[in-house]
Amino acid sequence: TRFAMPDTLILLAVVALGLIVFFVTRESPEEKALQAICKSKADIQTRVGDLAATTITNFTLDGFKANVQGINNDVATIRANYKELNPDRKQEIQAANQQFADSVTSTLKSLGTSLSIDNATQKLTDAGQQLVSSYRTTLAPVDCAGVDISD
Repeated sequence: TRFAMPDTLILLAVVALGLIVFFVTRESPEEKALQAICKSKADIQTRVGDLAATTITNFTLDGFKANVQGINNDVATIRANYKELNPDRKQEIQAANQQFADSVTSTLKSLGTSLSIDNATQKLTDAGQQLVSSYRTTLAPVDCAGVDISD
């Protein structure tokens, strides 16, 4: 009929527009990986800050464990995602993540040795500052400018 042609053109235009929007807004595997890495980096920053603010008066074992487990999960997320990045970026993030993970392990080991009521405050403070320092020199320099980390 006389109206079939315009209806078909409208349908084709809507489908074409939908495909264009789909392909323009679709994230590449590298973009998704960088987003996961940057979310983990931001979470680590928060958790390290929480640990650094821990004192003997506000310390809870559950809070401490949750922050340490969260950092371990974030390190694992970064490790699982950097393989999707371009070689230079991959190398930068892989090295920073490994250095940070090594520092966390070392800091926690030193915290666990000969902890007493007398030295607990100083050890917690030192551990928190070591983690802050490690974060600043390893993961903080990783550029996440322009990466949407909102949920």
